[in-house]
Amino acid sequence: MRPMYENANTLKHESTFAVDLARAWRCLLVKVPVKYCIDMLAMRNGSPVAWVELKNRDTSSNAFGEYMLSLGKWKAGRELATATSLPFMLAVRWNDGDTCVRLDGETKIRLGFGGRADRGDWQDQEPMAFIPMKSFQRIQL
Repeated sequence: MRPMYENANTLKHESTFAVDLARAWRCLLVKVPVKYCIDMLAMRNGSPVAWVELKNRDTSSNAFGEYMLSLGKWKAGRELATATSLPFMLAVRWNDGDTCVRLDGETKIRLGFGGRADRGDWQDQEPMAFIPMKSFQRIQL
């Protein structure tokens, strides 16, 4: 069985980001079970309004020209969006602020291969969706 890299520290950062994002977007972000492959469901007035994947990165938003997201995560979010007619949003917390991009529509990606090489887990290297950083919008908290 593959190890789970989500731990108390990553969950704490995710929770803090979710609270800030919920305030900015005037919604409630609810953690969904791992079987959905996406972190959160945004709720407003008791109704679902978006699927949200949260990422925390220890670098600045201008460090790279593209954001690398697992193609499996990208595919799962788009399938949920199609099945439910809800948007699929990727929100990233950087050292210099927060950004988001909607991934269920016209945002173009570049297919590639990559991932982490520092954990000795061969499954960390996989097909990736490379999203142009110019597609992201700043989130005003």
